[in-house]
Amino acid sequence: MKYIDYCISPELLNGLFPLGYLTDNERELLCSKTPKIRARLGERLIAIGSTDDRAIYLLKGKLKLKAKDGHSHVISADSEDAKRAISHLVPHWYDVSCASATVEFFWIDNFVLENLLKRQNRGGEEVQNLDIDSSLFRHKLFQRIYHDLSEDKLALPTLPEVLSHIMSLVEDHDQIKNLIGIVSADPAISAAVVKIANSAVYRKNEIVCTVKDAVELIGIDELKEILLNNVTRSLHYSYSPEIVTRVQAVW
Repeated sequence: MKYIDYCISPELLNGLFPLGYLTDNERELLCSKTPKIRARLGERLIAIGSTDDRAIYLLKGKLKLKAKDGHSHVISADSEDAKRAISHLVPHWYDVSCASATVEFFWIDNFVLENLLKRQNRGGEEVQNLDIDSSLFRHKLFQRIYHDLSEDKLALPTLPEVLSHIMSLVEDHDQIKNLIGIVSADPAISAAVVKIANSAVYRKNEIVCTVKDAVELIGIDELKEILLNNVTRSLHYSYSPEIVTRVQAVW
């Protein structure tokens, strides 16, 4: 087996269940940490009874699934079966091996699938349990902020100097305490990091409430890419130039 693309493209997720419940931001996060892999005829990808807590999505070629009783069946990449995760139950029920000259696939952690299935049962992600004065909905600015929050598109502005300081600390693993302190002091970046830790791509157990827990869950190595690819977009986002000026004045 070998990686042929370190990152899969978002287009590859189209039509895959339950990955269709990923938000746009989660889709980018998942793709940034998920490589496309190529394997050859006869290679075994999953052993029956193994406890590897991952599943496979087949992109190209064919896979053979063989059960303990000897029965087997083949899944082709262009079939309906390939639109769902293959062998996601742990311990695994099948030996999964390549049944064509070339097979392309990617792994997915089972906790991601579980998060998305829960989201499906809830009818999608919504802004809930907000004790809001109904009179606020008469204000256009509040309506726009509430809409962006509901659509997972709310971006809070931060300053380049703050982000630059954080990025310098990310390079040094010995600066973890200082890093957490600086991130916690910036409302925009701390909100983004905690939000990402609670996304379907990262959240494994309970809700993450602190920057410290979020950084520990995400990991320093991935935090740098997340800051670069996700948080920095807020530097270029605003409802108007006047808001940018006001934000800088407040800082």
